Amino acid sequence: MAKIVRTWKSVTAHRINRILNRTGAVWQTELWDRYLRNDGEIGRLVEYIEGNPIAAHLTATSDPKAWRWSSARWRKPDGSLDIEAALG
Repeated sequence: MAKIVRTWKSVTAHRINRILNRTGAVWQTELWDRYLRNDGEIGRLVEYIEGNPIAAHLTATSDPKAWRWSSARWRKPDGSLDIEAALG
């Protein structure tokens, strides 16, 4: 998988630079995967991901549920997802 993604990113970076008549990096440096050690880490990661639209100013509020495509919209008070509501 890593080889496929590396090849895809290389080809697209060359094409993007050619189209834009520029040189240099197109893709950000990647972070390495790691195992989540406990429920606390999972919770912090979910909170971080659901907070990204707010950090990027894609919503008018500081509520993660305001982002139309966020899983936060379907989160129950205990932190679990309401799958039935999410599936409509």
